[in-house]
Amino acid sequence: MNLSDIKIEVKRLTGRNDNAFDDRIEKAINRAIREWARSQPWGDLKTTYDITHQGGRGMALPSDVLRCEWVLDTTNTRAVAAVLQQWDREDEYSYSKDQTGYADKWKMAEFQPVFTTVTSYLEIATSSSSDVVAVYTAGRVLDTGASAPYGLYDTGETINLVGVSPVTSTLEYQNMSSISKSDESIGVVRVKSNGSLVGLIGPDQQEARYPWIQFMDVPAALTVFRTGVYREPRPLVRAYQAPPPAVEQDYIVWQASSDIFWQLHEGDRAVGAMRKARDIAKDRRGVELRFGDYDAQIVPTERD
Repeated sequence: MNLSDIKIEVKRLTGRNDNAFDDRIEKAINRAIREWARSQPWGDLKTTYDITHQGGRGMALPSDVLRCEWVLDTTNTRAVAAVLQQWDREDEYSYSKDQTGYADKWKMAEFQPVFTTVTSYLEIATSSSSDVVAVYTAGRVLDTGASAPYGLYDTGETINLVGVSPVTSTLEYQNMSSISKSDESIGVVRVKSNGSLVGLIGPDQQEARYPWIQFMDVPAALTVFRTGVYREPRPLVRAYQAPPPAVEQDYIVWQASSDIFWQLHEGDRAVGAMRKARDIAKDRRGVELRFGDYDAQIVPTERD
C-alpha cells in the first residue's frame, strides 16, 4: 500500500471521509511510522556520521538522528565516554569547570534534546525562489520587565516565506526549542541569528532537532568523531510513496486510526485501535526474536 491507500483504510476505520481531514491523517500516519522506528528500528535506519567537533563539552548531532548507539574518536583512535547528566560527582572540578581531565565514572553514550542559544531576532530564508512555505518557531523570549532567568517565557510564531528573501522574526529570542515547517520544500530552510546558523531544515525534513552529546573528558577542537546512529524515517508526503518494507502496514493503519480517535475525543475506540496496533507489533517482534534477527535484540520485549 502507498500513502493514498493507507489514508483510505484509516478513513474507513475512523469514519472520517471528508477531505478536510486529510492533513491530520497524513500526520498520524507519519507519527505511526516514527513510533515503529523507535520501538523496532530496522536496518536501513542504521548509518554513521563523521563530525568535526568545534570544542567544548557538548557536540550537536545531525537533526535526523533518532538514537546514538556509539561514538569513536577517530583522531586519537579511542572510544569515547559520554554522559546523560550535567554533573559528575566523581570528578567535580574538571567536569563542572569544563576543563580537560580524567573522569572516574561514566555512563553509556546517549543524546538529549537541548535548547539552542540565540542572541537576537531570527533571520529565516529558503534557498529556492519557488518555495512558499510557513516556518514555525518556538523558544524563550525575555520579558524586559524582569531579569533573566525569571523573565524568560515560552512562546512562538509563524513566519511565512516566499522565495529566497530572508524574513525576520518579530520576537527577539534567547534560545530555541523547535523550528519546523508546514510542508515539504524545494530548497533548504536556514535559520540564522546575528549571522550565525542556528537551525537548518532539509527539503524532505519537517523539523530542525537538536540531538546533543555531552562528553566526560573535554576534547580538543577539530577532533573528528564517528557516530553510529539510527536515523528518523523519512516522512511520506506524496500519494504514491510507500512506507518502508520493514514496517507492518496494518500497524500503521491501526496506530494512525488510534491517533485520529484521540483527536476526536473517542477514548474507547482509540484504546481499542491502539491495542490492535500493539498486538501486531508484538507479533512481529516475536517472529524476529525466534529467527535471531539482530535488530530485535536491541529493543525491549515488552512496551508499556
